[in-house]
Amino acid sequence: SLTRNGWTCIQCKFDRQSQNQSCSVVSMAFDNFFQHIALLKSRLDNGEHLDSEEDLLDMIMSIEDHLNATGIVTLSAMIPSFRAIFPDLFTRVVEDDDDVISIESSDDGSPDIGQNGENSDSANNDEEDCLEAHTFKSRFHYLFTKLVHSISNPENPMLFVLDDLQWADRASLDLISSLVMSNRQLQLMGDGADDSPHCLVVAGTYRSDEIDTNEVFGNLLRSDTVRVTNIDLAGMDIAGTNAMLSYTLQLPLRLIRELACVVHAKTLGNPLFVKEFMNSLVSDKELQYSL
Repeated sequence: SLTRNGWTCIQCKFDRQSQNQSCSVVSMAFDNFFQHIALLKSRLDNGEHLDSEEDLLDMIMSIEDHLNATGIVTLSAMIPSFRAIFPDLFTRVVEDDDDVISIESSDDGSPDIGQNGENSDSANNDEEDCLEAHTFKSRFHYLFTKLVHSISNPENPMLFVLDDLQWADRASLDLISSLVMSNRQLQLMGDGADDSPHCLVVAGTYRSDEIDTNEVFGNLLRSDTVRVTNIDLAGMDIAGTNAMLSYTLQLPLRLIRELACVVHAKTLGNPLFVKEFMNSLVSDKELQYSL
């Protein structure tokens, strides 16, 4: 797998409820990843030997170098496990208002950065509040991008998977767009020789028949703001369905061709539907293993 070859893999899966929870899915995915890092660090602090000790310490040091104390404290609202990884930073009170941004938490525990990039306390529409909200959003995006670059390098590239993007909330889409667009920009700003756009791969999936349910995502796909490579996944034909069933059941193609025709007619060759339909056949004991 990719992880055995040194890749860092973080996966987000959006659902219909995600649109009402600002950045909660992205926050949870990264916090789960760093909870694992915090656990490894705890074991290391207790004197346990880890094969990945050097990589673990390098990652923690890289985060500190890229974000510094104020950046880590700021992002801790999005990634609470930072408190376990960097406990010393949270024993000090940081009073630099120019560097530290307060991120409020919503009722569900997710960071409340606002669907339109506005702080939840900025209810006014006057120029001062708009400027404050824009500054907050830009700073938050900048710190998140720095974090991603701090844990991705040529030796340990990162794969960021975004599943069911048609249900992503606006704040998450803005954050992801900013990350992709600034990939090259960070390198040009001289953040280090190891920063490279090729160290990060962002892969997203969406259901083409549900784009209209998310106007923001639909507009993003039609814009030239973010350059993407589209891969259309059409349903398999009967031959492809037959090959999939042959591999799954470990039977010759000719023996299951009739079954493949039935499955294809029921699923139109959608791999997920084929899998679920076969599982239902097994659950209903319509398909049984023969010893």
